[in-house]
Amino acid sequence: MNFWAERYLNYSTGLQREAPFASKDIDFQGSRDVVRLCADRLHGQPRFASMDDVTPNVAVVLFADSQGNERRIDFLDRPYGLDAKEAREMAIPVEFVRKKDRDERVEFLVLHPVLCMESRICNTVGLPKYQGPHGLQQARASVICAQEFLRRDLLDAGERDAVLHLNERIFRFATKHKSGRESAVAFGIEPFNAVLVDERLPEKFRTIRFPQMETQVARQRDSQIQQRIALGPRREQEWEALVRAELPRVHARTARIEARAQVALERHQASGEPSARSSEHARRLEQLGKRVERLHELAAEPTGRPSATGFGLAELLAERKRPDLAREVRLNRAFLEEERSAEPHRRIERQLLAAARIAEPARADRSKVPRAAVLNRPSLGNEGQRATLEEAREATVKCTVELSPQATLDDKQRAAQGEKLEAQWNTIVAKELAAVRSRAAVIGERVGKDVQELRQRMAEHREIAPQKPNAIAGLIGGHARYEAARDTWSKEHKVLQNRERQLEKRAAYVNEYAREPGAWYPTKGTQLAQRKAERREPELARQVAAYRGWHQGRERERLSREIEQRREREHERGEWGFER
Repeated sequence: MNFWAERYLNYSTGLQREAPFASKDIDFQGSRDVVRLCADRLHGQPRFASMDDVTPNVAVVLFADSQGNERRIDFLDRPYGLDAKEAREMAIPVEFVRKKDRDERVEFLVLHPVLCMESRICNTVGLPKYQGPHGLQQARASVICAQEFLRRDLLDAGERDAVLHLNERIFRFATKHKSGRESAVAFGIEPFNAVLVDERLPEKFRTIRFPQMETQVARQRDSQIQQRIALGPRREQEWEALVRAELPRVHARTARIEARAQVALERHQASGEPSARSSEHARRLEQLGKRVERLHELAAEPTGRPSATGFGLAELLAERKRPDLAREVRLNRAFLEEERSAEPHRRIERQLLAAARIAEPARADRSKVPRAAVLNRPSLGNEGQRATLEEAREATVKCTVELSPQATLDDKQRAAQGEKLEAQWNTIVAKELAAVRSRAAVIGERVGKDVQELRQRMAEHREIAPQKPNAIAGLIGGHARYEAARDTWSKEHKVLQNRERQLEKRAAYVNEYAREPGAWYPTKGTQLAQRKAERREPELARQVAAYRGWHQGRERERLSREIEQRREREHERGEWGFER
């Protein structure tokens, strides 16, 4: 990532804000033979991973640089979150010219910028050690580097098809890959921002395909935020109960170890103190005393205030039991932290996501919609960011004013008015959904009859299957006639089977419109009903979108305040804490 960041540093103000990017080590992808060759050339020491080492590294090379500083090179089987074969095939060759006594050209492979972005985001979401400030800084920079690569190394060279292909790959990663979805909500790092839109790309992509992508991403992020707000406190309660259940195990185990350590301390105190070993005796006595004190703290009763170390051990045991829950809680806390520390323009844009979900522009007018009003584009310069902030503020003020003719209404009046609008909107959507489900049920019944008739025909067709002739009939040409009839029958039966598969797929597709919608996963019928309601009542849809954006913002602020107050109360009482 550092290679690409240094390459595009002078072209992007976003990279200049995120700099520096240097890390303490460097990672390579290679086999054991490459590790030995690297250690030999650097006069270093290779260390290969064994079966007992729980590490993604194949090996590590330790060496000293020209200034005598100890350095480390990690060799990985594959970058985290990527396929090893794909990483090698898409790597970009770079030629380095080193001038010393003569020109020396060295060629090496660098991980593709788009794959580098995917790996960085997977590291951020999946590995807690990359969720610090430096890890988040590198993840944000990788998004900018991916977009700059599309613009300066591909599009400037006339590779339009390659840019379109990589745009689709980035879109799939942002919407289909779990890390791509979670990074946007939990850490505010949106991989979709790497998609490049330029005047040199085809007009069909700029006016049709890209607005479709933007709308889908905006709706998905809005749904993710709602799920985080609704399910976050429940996950925290489950995690708290699980950790509390593990605390007695930690205390019981440390109590047994403390008893053994206390015996060792008493024996050491009772032993003699020879003058030749007085310093060593005192050092050992001090070590045992500290160990007993630390174990006594770990073995305290669970009703008291748990120590940081004891609570940390309980969390580790709980994470071993429920790694999925630990991951969800970690991402939820990152989401709340991101909401508290988010910049003002980022909060405004997140509120606009609900408006983008309902007030979707017509296809002919999508080219006029400002991209930055929906998602934050890190490649914008300072002027572009200021313009985006002003547009977002104006849009938010407009939505708030449209919610009520009286802009000075207090929160209770606004909430009451919004609930009335919400109830009216839900009634309209419910009517449209009932009509959609009714129509889908009629079509589904018709398709079901077609399937039954087809299966009856297939059963009758199996009954007339040609029978294999006996030996005597085969001598007089019966075998040849059987083979011809069998081929004809097989072709007809295959046509019937293909038709059956088509009807089954159609029945499943129609069932998506006819079935009952879930709480957080709307069906195709719900989505169609909402689009019909938007066309029927566009003004009401716009007002409901404004109310939902305002309500979500207020709900996030309320949850953040409650969490902060709970942490303060627990810290004052000394009963519980989540900070390690």
